[in-house]
Amino acid sequence: MRDVTADKAYSNKANASYVEKFGAAPVIPFLSTHNLPQQPLALEMASAWERMSHLFAFNRDVFLARYHQRSNVETTFSMIKRKFGDNLRSKSDVGQINAVLCKVIAHNLCCVIAAIHELGLESPTFGHALSSQEAPCSAI
Repeated sequence: MRDVTADKAYSNKANASYVEKFGAAPVIPFLSTHNLPQQPLALEMASAWERMSHLFAFNRDVFLARYHQRSNVETTFSMIKRKFGDNLRSKSDVGQINAVLCKVIAHNLCCVIAAIHELGLESPTFGHALSSQEAPCSAI
């Protein structure tokens, strides 16, 4: 995990420190009420919050490029919910996790199929055609 992106509602020092504790960089935009740094600071000794605010204040293009990854994730979630529904019928945690994973796999397959048709790509082959002599059950 390199970055953890979140919306402005999660913009606080505790969340920034928590993300950094797990080795990732917080990428959370600031509320208009936050005081941003007015001059560059020594980033080696800075907290996660200070580094994030420095990046937001002085390298906005870099910050926004990293933050934009969040919109890709939100779009994917929206596509999955639109196509496969947003409810899970299983009552157990394991069943719900499996249902979500199946929806993600189905979404990825739909994207691959759409790309094949829209871009005119060659369909993948997963083996060669079996002759009647090579039928899987012929060895039995």
